[in-house]
Amino acid sequence: MTELNQENKKTISAFAAGLLVGALLVWIFTGDTNPSKEIVGTDMEESASVDENSKDTNVTFSLGTPDSTPTLTVGEGLVSVDGQSAGNTVILNSASFPTDDGWVVVRTYTDGQLGNILGAARYSKAESLVPTEVSLLTPTLAGKTYAVVFFSDDGNKAFNLDGDAQLDTRLNTFTTK
Repeated sequence: MTELNQENKKTISAFAAGLLVGALLVWIFTGDTNPSKEIVGTDMEESASVDENSKDTNVTFSLGTPDSTPTLTVGEGLVSVDGQSAGNTVILNSASFPTDDGWVVVRTYTDGQLGNILGAARYSKAESLVPTEVSLLTPTLAGKTYAVVFFSDDGNKAFNLDGDAQLDTRLNTFTTK
């Protein structure tokens, strides 16, 4: 009987050791993979005050805004496109651009909603690039309404929806003849 008790003790000990090892492995692999919560790219100000009559110490941290955040100055952005005929080109009678570099974009405009992009023309103050027309990949149709909007340029000088964003400027609409 002692031999049976010895075997039971060995089995129970092995089982308990297995549970502990398993729990330890679960804890290691499911724990916080990034325990340090480091704040990168921000200005941090710290102030401390100590009351000499008390043992209390007050420490205050205040986070500023990241100084590496790019800002884009956006003006009003207006375009005149009066008297447009249906076709593969939209003539820009006049334009004031909201940024130094970007895109003039023609989109469909149905029931007050912007739709597909039909074409885009790049403008650049540094390169003295001022478009007078926007060539379209899809032609406009007579009697339909379209919108001219502005997009930023992500620096690659190629229009793409992944990097270029539509600017929040006044909506310029026109109806083709």
